[in-house]
Amino acid sequence: MEIETREAPKSYGRIAGALLSRGNVRTKNCCLAEKPLVPFRPDPAGPARLAGVNPGAISSVVERLLHTQEVAGSNPVSRTILNGSAHATCVDFEPPAQPISCKISCKKLTRRQTCMKRTVLVGSGDAEVRIYPLRRTTCRYRSYQVAWYELGQRQTKTFADPENARLFAQQRHVALANGSKPTDAGLRDIEILRDAETIAGKFNVSLATAIREWADARALLSHVGLFEAVKGYAASIATVEQITIAEAADRCLAEKRDAGLSKRYIGILRSNFEAIKRTFGRSLLSEIKTADIQNFFVRYQAAPRSKNNVLESFSMLMLWGKKRRHYPHDRPLPVEGITRFVQAPLVPEIFTVDEMRKLIRAAGRDVTPYLAIAAFAGLRRAEIERLDWSAVDFKSGLILVSGHIAKTRQRRLVPMCPNLREWLQPFASPQGPVAPRNLQVRLPKCAARAGIEWKPNALRHSYASYRLAIVQDAAKVSLEMGNSPQMLFQHYRELVMPDAATAWFRIVPERAA
Repeated sequence: MEIETREAPKSYGRIAGALLSRGNVRTKNCCLAEKPLVPFRPDPAGPARLAGVNPGAISSVVERLLHTQEVAGSNPVSRTILNGSAHATCVDFEPPAQPISCKISCKKLTRRQTCMKRTVLVGSGDAEVRIYPLRRTTCRYRSYQVAWYELGQRQTKTFADPENARLFAQQRHVALANGSKPTDAGLRDIEILRDAETIAGKFNVSLATAIREWADARALLSHVGLFEAVKGYAASIATVEQITIAEAADRCLAEKRDAGLSKRYIGILRSNFEAIKRTFGRSLLSEIKTADIQNFFVRYQAAPRSKNNVLESFSMLMLWGKKRRHYPHDRPLPVEGITRFVQAPLVPEIFTVDEMRKLIRAAGRDVTPYLAIAAFAGLRRAEIERLDWSAVDFKSGLILVSGHIAKTRQRRLVPMCPNLREWLQPFASPQGPVAPRNLQVRLPKCAARAGIEWKPNALRHSYASYRLAIVQDAAKVSLEMGNSPQMLFQHYRELVMPDAATAWFRIVPERAA
């Protein structure tokens, strides 16, 4: 039978071809054949011969297909129905035991697939998914590859339909953005997991704990590998001799005492070390952190100046430990990150001329030289306590403060004012201590007899204030006192009138008046 090709109306859309299967082909309204159809192959030699097929029935089916708007089929076709020339040759065929039916129904056809010619990007960052259009030279059909990264490895999946590829890419992007893990694991993945669990078990930790520790350690390192960091840390720690804060404080204090430092300094250092040992006594010196020191000073109840004194002692202790290899040499000291506490500006306390006159006249022979040198020469209390009469030269009018008694360990010469000579000459001696012991007890009693309040360090402050008002030279006064001009203005100087300064240095013994 010879069949011609006819153009389908445009309003029909794309029409699917009728599904021809082996066996009887039955339609909804008509029967194509009562006998089973046989397979056929093209035969260019002659017309088609189809065994057991009624040509009228075929023409009727073709006519119905042309006038039906919706036809079901396995594959979409173009706007024409193949009704053209076809040649088939009958072959032997054994019919099946049961007839096979094919029902033709009417459904709308799917729209044409869109072609993707460029790479499509879905999402960004770690959740980025890309769709690559592929077309091989050996095949005329396109394919679309979806690529993404999961657990540090590149994953791909190929689709024939671009819409399916786009849908899968969106699903992968959402899963990666939400941090979901793949649910399917291969045999190789299971082997890797078991191997990782075995390695973690050697250190008596679970795999989850090992991964968490690794992640926390890696987060602290910006551009350094974890292995390199641990290797460097182990090398620096290997040469460190571990020692507790309590042991370090005791050894440091013993060395300072053996070095011949003053008892007063040793006492202050011991007090500060005791405050540190109460909190960090059992802690290793090499494990002290800046945050630990900050929390210590938050809880430490003291004035800002006292906190600064403890901070200086702490810094000295850490530096002592670093020099003796009790702390890693390549790591900065934790106290370097602590800011000094702000002290409120204090007005230096001084004695007035009347108060000084009452104080020195009420003093006995034991404390009079001390009061005169402190008020009219400005020496420190500790320096006067260590001063010997052999250092007081009445011929040159100078007092030699040697390095072993000076706080700064620097020698200096202090001039004696005329009134100071008059106060010291009755008590002069070739040698021997200038001041008696227990001054901290004697001086308040002397002030009580004079009817005034005792002011610690007020004698040195008074000398600096009155002396500067007379000479008008801060560098000269600071040189005489053994400190810097900055310290002179911050802690010692009080504003006094020139008349008061002149009267201060005219205070003399009554018998010499």
